[in-house]
Amino acid sequence: MSWDWMIDDFDCTMVAHCVKPRGSQGLPCGAKIGSKERQILPCATKIGSRSSGVRLGRRPRLRKSGQPEMDNGFGERKLVYMDGINWLGSFWNTREIMTNPWRALRNSDKKVRQFVHAARLSNFEIVLVADADTKTEQALGKWHKRRQEEIFKERKKVCLGVDIFLVESFQKHGIRVVRPLGADADDVLAALAIATSGIVLSRDRDFFRYDRPICVCNGFSVRDGKLFLEPTTTIDTSAKPRSVTRRVQLELAHAVLSYEQNWSLGVITKYRPSLMNGMTRRGTSSSSDKTMGNLHVLARPLRAAVYAILGEEWAVEEVPEWCKENKKVVWTETTVAADPALVPVLNKPQAVVAWLVERDTLLETLEPWRAAERKFNICALAAEMIVVSSQGAWTMRKCMELFHRQVNTIPPRRHHNFERFRAPSSRALIRPGVGAQVFGNRARDQDFGKQVADVKRLVQRLNAPSQPQLQKSEAIVPSAQWLPLNTSCRGCKHQILPYQPHTSIMRRGFIIPLRI
Repeated sequence: MSWDWMIDDFDCTMVAHCVKPRGSQGLPCGAKIGSKERQILPCATKIGSRSSGVRLGRRPRLRKSGQPEMDNGFGERKLVYMDGINWLGSFWNTREIMTNPWRALRNSDKKVRQFVHAARLSNFEIVLVADADTKTEQALGKWHKRRQEEIFKERKKVCLGVDIFLVESFQKHGIRVVRPLGADADDVLAALAIATSGIVLSRDRDFFRYDRPICVCNGFSVRDGKLFLEPTTTIDTSAKPRSVTRRVQLELAHAVLSYEQNWSLGVITKYRPSLMNGMTRRGTSSSSDKTMGNLHVLARPLRAAVYAILGEEWAVEEVPEWCKENKKVVWTETTVAADPALVPVLNKPQAVVAWLVERDTLLETLEPWRAAERKFNICALAAEMIVVSSQGAWTMRKCMELFHRQVNTIPPRRHHNFERFRAPSSRALIRPGVGAQVFGNRARDQDFGKQVADVKRLVQRLNAPSQPQLQKSEAIVPSAQWLPLNTSCRGCKHQILPYQPHTSIMRRGFIIPLRI
C-alpha cells in the first residue's frame, strides 16, 4: 500500500498528524492539518493531536492484515455511518442468546454504552443506519433463504426483535438512528458517506461496487476507552465485489440530512402495511418453529387488534411455516382484517404474555434451552405489539424487564429431562440408617443446600399416600443407564429399583437414598 493511496482515499485531517521528529527523514507533502503546514511521515496513520498523548513519529499498531488502525484525535468531529444490522454479532453473543437470552439482552446494552462512550472520546459522531421492514428484491431473496434454513435446521441464532433492541440501545445513548423505507440501507450509507466525507463502518464488500470511492472500515476495537477503526480495501475482502456497478444516489443523503423523510419510526413500520403496499413479512419466531409452529401465526388475533388501533384496515401477512406432508418450508400469505376485539388485552402488558403462553400448548414439552428461548421470544413479540399499540409510551426493554419477572413464574414441565440440577462435584454415597442426604464437596458446589431441599421434597412426594410405599431396603437410582432388577448398591445391601422417570428429577448417576 502506497502513501499516495492514503492521501487520495482518506481526508488528510483524518490520517496524517505526525510532525517530522529529530533525526528522521520524513516526506514533505505539504498536506494541511487544521490551518498549519506540517510534514507527514509515511507511517503516520494513527490519528491524534499533540495533546492526545501519542508520541510523535511513533509507528501505529498494525492488524494481522498489515492495515493500520485509525482514531480521530482532532477537535473536529468525524461522521461515522454504521451499518447496524451488520454489527449485531459485536453486541449480541450468539451462544449467550441460545443459553441465556435475558443475560444477552443486558450485556448488549452494556456493550453499546461502552462503544458510544469510546466514540465520543475519540471525536467520532456515530449515525446508525438499519434496514426497516421493507426490503429490495435482491435483499428479499437472501432474507427468504436464511429464514428457511433456520426452520429446517431448527437453529435461530438471534432472538426475536434483536434489531429493535439494538436500535433502542443506541437511541437510549443519544445516537441518531435512520431506518430507510423503500430504499436499501447500503445505498443510504454510501450516499451519506459521499455527501459528508464520512466513514462507512461495515463488513459488507458491496460498498466497493459504487461508482465513487467510499471510505470503508471493516472493523473496530475499544482500547483505553477510545475507539479505533480498521480501514479496508478490496484487497482485504475475502471475495471480490459484485461486477454490477451502482450509482451513488445523493438524493437519499439529502432526504436524511434535511429530515424530509421520517426514517426513524422503528418498530411501528412492521405494523403499518399501508407504508409497504399492504404487505408485511414475518420471519422465524424461534428454533422450535418446525415442531411447535410459528409464533407469528399464533399472535394473529392480537396483531389484528394492533391494526385497529393504528387505523389500518387490513394487511397481507407472509409467514414461513413447516409443511409436514412435503417436508419443506412454505411461505403462506394470509389477509388479516383489523379487529378491535382484543384491544382490552393490549392495554395490559402482562395479559398479552399470558394470552400467548396459554395458547402455546406444547411449550412444556421442549428441551430446557428451547423452552427458555421460546419464552423469551414470546415476551419479545408481546413487547413489539405493546410498544406499537401504546404509541411509544412503552419501550421494548421496559416491557422485557416487566416480563422477566412474569415469565419466571410460569411452572416448568414435569419431566426428568427438564427438572434437573447440577450433581455435586464428588460422588454421592448411600449410608445405611441415614436419611436423605447428599455427601459431596460443599466448597465446590454452591447449590448444595438447594439440592438437599429438592431431594427432601422428592422423598416427601414419594412417601405421600397417593404414591405406593417402598420397602425399607429399597432405594431409587435415577441414572442415565437402565438397571436390571434385583441390583444391589455398591457398599451396602440395599436393593435398587429400575429407572422411573416419573418419580425422579435428577439424572446421570445421582443416587437418592430414602429414609430407612
